[in-house]
Amino acid sequence: MLQYAARGVRQRWEKFRPLAAGITACVLLVMACHAFTSGVMLLYNQQDATYAYRVYLQSDNDSVPEPLWKSLAEIVPGTDALLVEEINISVDGGLFRLLILEDDDFASWYGQPLTTQAGTLPFVRADAVSDGVREPPVSVGGSVLTLAGRWKEPLPLHIGRIPGEENVTIGVTNRTAFTNAVVTPAQIRSLIVYYDTTDGESVTPRLRAVLDKAGCNYTVQDYTPTSEWARQRQAIGLLMQAVRICFPFGVLLLGGLEIFSVIYAQILARRREFALLRSAGIRSVELYGIAFTECALCLLRGVSLGMLSGVVMLIAIANILQQFWFDLFSGNVMLICVACFAAMGTLAVLSAVVTIRRFPVAYELRHE
Repeated sequence: MLQYAARGVRQRWEKFRPLAAGITACVLLVMACHAFTSGVMLLYNQQDATYAYRVYLQSDNDSVPEPLWKSLAEIVPGTDALLVEEINISVDGGLFRLLILEDDDFASWYGQPLTTQAGTLPFVRADAVSDGVREPPVSVGGSVLTLAGRWKEPLPLHIGRIPGEENVTIGVTNRTAFTNAVVTPAQIRSLIVYYDTTDGESVTPRLRAVLDKAGCNYTVQDYTPTSEWARQRQAIGLLMQAVRICFPFGVLLLGGLEIFSVIYAQILARRREFALLRSAGIRSVELYGIAFTECALCLLRGVSLGMLSGVVMLIAIANILQQFWFDLFSGNVMLICVACFAAMGTLAVLSAVVTIRRFPVAYELRHE
């Protein structure tokens, strides 16, 4: 029976070739869609902010008075806030960022005092948020930077990095050490206030009222669940989910209809051949077996080529999105394609064979 079915597929391959090509294209499109949507979501997940909310002020020649900056920490009652001054220095292979914490905040994080020497500025490397070069720049404000230690504990309020940054080394020092060591203060200072909040919409109006009145140059960076950033991420996530569901569904539906119509028509076109087999004593079970085997061989070729093409396309998409290809691979997608096409092929064979068996053998032989 298997040999007969295989010979039948070879003899009629020109008729089955378009069907196999269509199946290959369907599997390829479904796998490519899943890989693309998965890769896009991975990219967005990798850009998660480590902190929730901050306001970034640029003080040019003390345009932002220090009392005003420190008063921002108390602008939202009941919300923890963190004052940080930030210095960014480009180094070979990345960026070195020096964070200056207030003495109490530094002590609660590091738990050890900093040993200072004349002409040096000690700092602690924050390993939890550092992935850049290990060697710091030579000096800051006329003082030589010296590594006082390394600490793996996350920084307060998970500060240090912004979304999408790479090759950044975070060094941390305290206000006293910085003030005593720096000989030449910078004319332009980056002053930041971090807030431990989940509702940025309630914080922003209060900050804007104070800072706009003072004429400050500032930027609000809100990554809380109520922010525009979060809403955009949610919208993109819903869009990707819709594409991941609707596009494969449409492709599989069209592919399934093609499978049903082609196989059903091909079997009905062989009514005389099946009538001869039935007259030769072939049982109904064997007749079903021949039809199912021919259908399975055709589907197997199309699905196999589709899976191979899909894996090649998946690797190409992973390279474009700079992702590891195995993270975009899903065996469930292949199983869904196989199950869908197998179900439609089975339905086509059953429908066609049942239709053929309704007519007597003598009738088929006389009218064909």
